[in-house]
Amino acid sequence: ITLKVPVGTQIMDEDGETILFDLTEVGQKVVIAKGGNGGFGNLYFKSSTNQAPRRANAGLAGVEREIWLNLKLIADVGLLGLPNAGKSTLINKLIGSKVCITSPKIQTTRTVIKAIFVEGNTQLVFMDTPGIFVKAKRKLEKAILQEAIDNLIASEQIIFIIDVTKPFNNDVEKIIDILKKYNKKVIFVLNKVDLIKPEKMLPVIQKLQEYTLEKEFFFVSAETGENVELLKKYLIDNAPKGEFAFDPEQITDVPSKFLAAEITREKLFHAMHQEIPYNLSVETESWKTDSENITEIHQVIYINRASHKAMILGKKGENLKKIGTQSRYELQEIFGTKMRLFLFIKLREDWLETVNMYEHMGLKFPK
Repeated sequence: ITLKVPVGTQIMDEDGETILFDLTEVGQKVVIAKGGNGGFGNLYFKSSTNQAPRRANAGLAGVEREIWLNLKLIADVGLLGLPNAGKSTLINKLIGSKVCITSPKIQTTRTVIKAIFVEGNTQLVFMDTPGIFVKAKRKLEKAILQEAIDNLIASEQIIFIIDVTKPFNNDVEKIIDILKKYNKKVIFVLNKVDLIKPEKMLPVIQKLQEYTLEKEFFFVSAETGENVELLKKYLIDNAPKGEFAFDPEQITDVPSKFLAAEITREKLFHAMHQEIPYNLSVETESWKTDSENITEIHQVIYINRASHKAMILGKKGENLKKIGTQSRYELQEIFGTKMRLFLFIKLREDWLETVNMYEHMGLKFPK
């Protein structure tokens, strides 16, 4: 059986979470399960010297496999920008709920997360992309860069969020050069205006005006909410009309287990210093809800250096206990149920080089 699917289709394993194939190119073909054959009767083995062979082949059974097909949603609004520009903070403010994790450290967002907002008859789907590393060096940075670029074309509108407290640089210009290839209108959102005097923003505005792009400008503070409602109104007024792509009560497309792992990773980012946050990953291994509606979650924190374990644990395990408590409180608030959270630390020195770990994070392993 040959099944034709559109570009952007993801083929998921029977658990509905593990990505087997990500079809990103026209004409791309993959084999999910091989069919069987009916075998051969004794006539197939007949020859001039053996007219009545006692040989037959029973054949092979076909492979049975249950899969899910997931079509990547074409987002209404895609956000991109340099690391730590405030994309995730802005999305959380626009949605009015915690969907994307945030921290002052770069590489907080590692994969694309869709956030869903509903007002009246309008549903907006936002796509939060990882901060773009123009000069990506490590495998993880290269995977994050590719993930952000791959999802640009899947958005109806593009918001390029710029931190106005930082000078206009070559990295911003390189991102604009990428945007030009898609010939789409760009909404320049100049963020953190509460931290700078208006006249200090003029050089950035003048530079952006020079580019031959269809564009709009908004000046906001994602942290304080200044002018965020104006941006939201503009996006609603220009949103495509049609049926809702998601349930009106849904605020994100990511599985609960993934979101829970991201919340714990955020707490680790806030608690830890130096390079540790960039060398760890969190995976939710189990999620069970008992008859009393209490959810028990087991999560593994993967590290690639043995010395990091003691640093995460802290004195007598107090640091890890604090991280777990903060994560549990926030998860209870998000999911509206009592939870028990158990955190385990595992050393996996090669996790930054392992294909499966990248797939778990929703990233393609860089070649």
